[in-house]
Amino acid sequence: MQMLAAAGVPMTGRYPAYEDERIFDHRFYPSFVGRAVKFLDPHIGYIPEGYSFRWIWLRRNESEQAKSQVKFYTWMTKKKLRPGSERVLAKSIADDDPKCMAVLEQLGGEVLHLNFEDILSSPADATERIAQHLHLDAKAAKKMLHVVVMRPPECLPYMLEERLVGIKR
Repeated sequence: MQMLAAAGVPMTGRYPAYEDERIFDHRFYPSFVGRAVKFLDPHIGYIPEGYSFRWIWLRRNESEQAKSQVKFYTWMTKKKLRPGSERVLAKSIADDDPKCMAVLEQLGGEVLHLNFEDILSSPADATERIAQHLHLDAKAAKKMLHVVVMRPPECLPYMLEERLVGIKR
């Protein structure tokens, strides 16, 4: 989402996550037209028909994503999850992916599939693919490229958000 914002795409939600709880209330959908909207679980919420979509589906290695979610939960709540939680979350992520794809297919629109790991290993290619998908120019792709934080794809042992934007808990 930060890449899209850097490219000048109008956004919903606030920096740095650009998450907007109004996505669960269909009355707000007209205000989302022409904007990037972050849907974490499209298979759970209600997405009304009659809108034109251009989707970017970002996948991450399920085990690393689960580690990241456990780390975030622990950071937010100061509580530890039970042993095995990462494995359960990783399976849930893998199980939910086809459900999400079915919803996107039902709603229609072009879907760009990206892997988190590919963005990190080849950010220029990833930003070019995003720019083409969204019909953005080369200048926008270059702006996206400048916000990619180069790092290993594995879940970091610290909260990157603390270092990037000074968010502390």
